[in-house]
Amino acid sequence: MKTQFGTILVEIILFIVAGIAAYIFVSTAYNNLNGISNAAIANSQSLQNQLNTYITLDSCAYNNTTNLLYFYVTNRGSIVLNQNLTLLFINGKLINTTRIYIANSYTGTSAWGPYDTIAIVANISVTTDFYHVRIVASTGAYTQNLVYVNTTSSTCTVV
Repeated sequence: MKTQFGTILVEIILFIVAGIAAYIFVSTAYNNLNGISNAAIANSQSLQNQLNTYITLDSCAYNNTTNLLYFYVTNRGSIVLNQNLTLLFINGKLINTTRIYIANSYTGTSAWGPYDTIAIVANISVTTDFYHVRIVASTGAYTQNLVYVNTTSSTCTVV
């Protein structure tokens, strides 16, 4: 009788331990799956914003007395962009000496809305040559163009 009671007691304890272990496993799996699901939702939202972002480099200008290179970029997508997070790369090098302002606004706000044009002003010394320009929007979408700068005639042309 004593061994049967001990066996039943051990089985009850093992059943309780198995239940606790199953609860821990299920709650951990749920939390992990919930985290993965939330990350996938955030990633798809980021991808959707990137797909809805379309920017174009419309024109450029160069002032040889001030060494200022101007790039006029239009937001042709449906997403409002943060112009202050826009990056300028020339020949693969990040240009940190830039000022960015809204040059033409259809929305009438200080944000870079659809069909608004920003001016990116780079204080950079260049020579007469072709330059690979990449402008990256706040969503990660970018436009990439070849521009020709003529320092003698103080001109810049998007090729």
